[in-house]
Amino acid sequence: MLRLTQNAKIDNIDIQNIFQNLLFLTYQSIKVTLIMFLKLLSKPIVIFVITFLVIAVPLFLFPINLFPGEAIQQIGSIEHPVKLPLSLSYFIGIGYEPQDMEGIKDFYMLPQGYALAFCLLIGFPAILAFRVHIARKNK
Repeated sequence: MLRLTQNAKIDNIDIQNIFQNLLFLTYQSIKVTLIMFLKLLSKPIVIFVITFLVIAVPLFLFPINLFPGEAIQQIGSIEHPVKLPLSLSYFIGIGYEPQDMEGIKDFYMLPQGYALAFCLLIGFPAILAFRVHIARKNK
């Protein structure tokens, strides 16, 4: 049997006050964290690094055949180049099976592939960082 006493009401009020204070402190800590995060995002170098990582991680970890390249295919003693799209993950040994490389002596990116990789990995983050720099300068 549950009996309500004066102490139970006080305990209930204390719990309610504690809960309200906890919510207020949580709100304040989230607010401070967001302000710090926004200040951090107003720095061009931080934008460059974050954008570079967001683009580079998938390109290097997943086999996304996006970059123009060539593979030297060897059949017997005859070698001939084959144009094909390559992934950046191939260059660090991720994304292809060893049996896929049978008959392939070497593979490399073409100048267009290097230009595309440069534009995606350096150019796009640089443009975003420059935009943040200009916006910050105009304030």
